[in-house]
Amino acid sequence: MQFDNTWKALLNPGSSNHYFATNALKPFQVNDSGFSLINAWWLSELCRLIYKKNSDENGKWNDTPTRNEILNRVHLQEHRFFNFEKAQCAIITSKKEIKDAFAVLVFRGTSGKLQNWIHNFNAFPNKWPCGGWVHKGFKKIFDEIWDDILTSLLSIRQPIFYTGHSLGAAMATMAASLKPPRALYTFGSPRVGNAEFINSLKDTRIYRVINSRDIVSSTPPSFFSYKFFHAGETYYLNHKDHSCVITDDSKEHIDTLTFKRHIISHRWFTSPPEFLADHAPINYSACLQDPL
Repeated sequence: MQFDNTWKALLNPGSSNHYFATNALKPFQVNDSGFSLINAWWLSELCRLIYKKNSDENGKWNDTPTRNEILNRVHLQEHRFFNFEKAQCAIITSKKEIKDAFAVLVFRGTSGKLQNWIHNFNAFPNKWPCGGWVHKGFKKIFDEIWDDILTSLLSIRQPIFYTGHSLGAAMATMAASLKPPRALYTFGSPRVGNAEFINSLKDTRIYRVINSRDIVSSTPPSFFSYKFFHAGETYYLNHKDHSCVITDDSKEHIDTLTFKRHIISHRWFTSPPEFLADHAPINYSACLQDPL
């Protein structure tokens, strides 16, 4: 899988028809007790696939494979797709030929709809039922979708994992606080809430995967008395000669000088600068696939 540093990969990640492309497809590690690079790659691909819109979403016929047709190739299936006005997600389940059954709740990230971007910037605090407070814009979307999702989750008997990219990562994090999964893997996640909210997740296995130059992981900024924090263990993907090294250190990898240099000098009309290109879902999958 190749890195794709184009505006299309960043702004229209669902346009691809190529998923789970590797010469050695290793099975999902359902019973792994810690961070799994294999699981991270599988879940990053599901995060990428959930952006793909079927004909019933975009209102027009297309002859490209549907999400379920793509999933069937790797012995998975879309158990249920939730198409809410401001958010979309799906419950994916393994098919019977998979030895160790599992399920995944995967949330789509920010779509091109203006109201979703407005919610992203509504970073004032809002009370969370398990304690503390969270990003008001994220919670407003979550409150409108959670009851229907929870009803379906209660019928799932397989071990279930949660995942999401960008806004989807924020939704998955809030879901994990209310109904803990086997593990939560997030990609390019913004900060979601304060320290008390993070404490509500202390017993949940959370693995936060970040491309080292992805600026979204540094948002929203903490301001005045509102301190936003990340949850779980952090795994940075560091680009080195088109490969990656996974570390679990907690320092921020986006330095101010690099950010300013790209803002001033980058030719925005040709491709996104690195701090935005690194947020594209395909660049998470590509970076994770290299060491496999």
